[in-house]
Amino acid sequence: MNYNREITITRDDLLPLMYFIVSIYQQGKTHRQGISAKSDLIGGYIDRWINKLPENIIFNKILCADKNYKVINDYFIYGTELKSDKNAPDILGLKTKNGIIKFAEFEDNTWNNCGGMPHIEVKTSKTNQKLVAVRETQLYDSNYYVFVESNFANDYLLSFFVEDYFNDEVLKSINMDTSFIKSNRNKIISQPIRIKPLDNENIGSLKLLTIMNGLEFRENATKVNAKENIYYFNNIEEVDKVYRENKDIILRDYINSYGHVHFGKKIIPIETDKFDKIKIKSIFKSSIYIEALDNCCIYNEDIYKGKIYKIGIGEFERNSNNIEYIMLKKQFSKGLDKTQELIELLDTIANK
Repeated sequence: MNYNREITITRDDLLPLMYFIVSIYQQGKTHRQGISAKSDLIGGYIDRWINKLPENIIFNKILCADKNYKVINDYFIYGTELKSDKNAPDILGLKTKNGIIKFAEFEDNTWNNCGGMPHIEVKTSKTNQKLVAVRETQLYDSNYYVFVESNFANDYLLSFFVEDYFNDEVLKSINMDTSFIKSNRNKIISQPIRIKPLDNENIGSLKLLTIMNGLEFRENATKVNAKENIYYFNNIEEVDKVYRENKDIILRDYINSYGHVHFGKKIIPIETDKFDKIKIKSIFKSSIYIEALDNCCIYNEDIYKGKIYKIGIGEFERNSNNIEYIMLKKQFSKGLDKTQELIELLDTIANK
């Protein structure tokens, strides 16, 4: 079955999660970011939790929209006094016409799987992020990992502002006296403009990229150690000529000689359908120049015989103390996709 893998997000979609986030915030004693130990005000706190939205939307509005059941995601609030294991599945069970089917149960300080039920994790990244990662401690061969791309409007929070906020009298109260400006020939400063409410019917979108099991992800991802940086394919563009030619080697031979290493660090392997038909002409830290000896593809992008291309190389700088498995989104392919398998499993469980 083909699913519409992208959906527009409305204010109503976001409302239950927004209530949950504010509830957590008001109950919590501290609101710290793990990376910087910086205390968040509520705006930053909401931004950190907003990626929880796909846990509900991707299933209940896309994959299970026409089903006789809904998935139940985790809206429990975990206390800070006694720490629980961080092993809660993102989907706790199914709600059917006959009641609730549990995938897991919480006991004292940990979640336990119920009788071979699926463990489902939802991993969300932003549209401009090229990579996805799963910590080694969270990666299990039989678990399902749902990879989603989010694209929220930068001002999506405006949809929750009360009407008084958009009052023209407020704008007048911050309108500056022009006598302060002696000269503004370069148009450097200006007055605040009237702000407009956000369209509540479109505050962003969510896109299902793929669903994989842990074994497949582990076998296709690149393992990186604590605080280890990694290089990756960033983009590709056709260029007129090679910049400072310093190589003349077929891509397959280069990989056989140097492995998946770029300037002393790991690089996510570049994937093509014709390793013998791409000649490397120059290699630098931030770019690789190639010549296509035949029509072929790099990931899902076509390149053409006789053309010169510049491959942009990015470096993912990591401060994490965790071992992670990292994949480039461009590596996702239909051959690995387990969407239909997971939905058929949920159907079987719901209708058993």
